[in-house]
Amino acid sequence: MKVTRLATLIVLLFAIVFFSGCTVGGTMAFRKTSSSDMDALLSESLVMQELDASDPQVVQRKETLVSTDSAGIPHQSTLVTLAPGEDLMAKVNNAHGPVLLDFYADWCGPCKIQGKILHDMEQEAARHGTMMIKINIDDHPQIAEQLQVEGIPTLMLVKDGRVVNRQSGVADKRKLTQWMQ
Repeated sequence: MKVTRLATLIVLLFAIVFFSGCTVGGTMAFRKTSSSDMDALLSESLVMQELDASDPQVVQRKETLVSTDSAGIPHQSTLVTLAPGEDLMAKVNNAHGPVLLDFYADWCGPCKIQGKILHDMEQEAARHGTMMIKINIDDHPQIAEQLQVEGIPTLMLVKDGRVVNRQSGVADKRKLTQWMQ
């Protein structure tokens, strides 16, 4: 009986952590706007979410932030961490395929779980030609603000220069693999 109660408690605690993320009221409420590539990326993603994929307007869009000039060249590493002061848009533009952005903080428990999942997915990402970039919100608060990251972990998948998938909270390997396909 005690084992059942303990197991139930552990599952309940894990579910709370898994589904709640690390949002602290008021500390992550980013809503400032500015004109930059990040704003263009965000506005394009919002347009993509509002329009149906079969809509001719979506098909006619040609602008992109992702370079396809050297699409045949494999990535050196599929999981990288954006260093302080490093340019995210340069990394996205130099990617040869989809880019999975992981917004995290070192002090965030669910972010550590998400980081392990991403680490375990490196070979899967390589098979799909996807680069995964971890972005520490403490080192890059402007990027988090521009992309309206309100809770962590937050994941965004960028394809053809647009955010096509976005989720706050831990995403499992199955879901992320579906995103990459």
